Amino acid sequence: MSQDSFEPIVERLKQYIAEKGLTNTQFADRAGIPRPTLSQILHGRNKTINDVLLRKLDAAFPDFNLSWLLLAEEICATSRILKSQSLKMDYQTMISIHHQTITNH
Repeated sequence: MSQDSFEPIVERLKQYIAEKGLTNTQFADRAGIPRPTLSQILHGRNKTINDVLLRKLDAAFPDFNLSWLLLAEEICATSRILKSQSLKMDYQTMISIHHQTITNH
């Protein structure tokens, strides 16, 4: 995944953390994500988000729209951060759509 294609995901993740009023440490701890992993994602050193990480985010933050995180422009243009049950997909499908989208650009 190129830096350009992953950057919007990082920005949306940062936006969500800020809107929740959490520090990066608090967010990582609440999600059960190792702090270094979150730091690497937020600073561009880790350019992948796998289904395990998505499951942890979904479990810890039920209002977090994972479709918006991964595919904002593609399928969630009118959505905000709150989940819409009609847009909720399984993690592998979201990752697959995201990879197809960046491959086609």
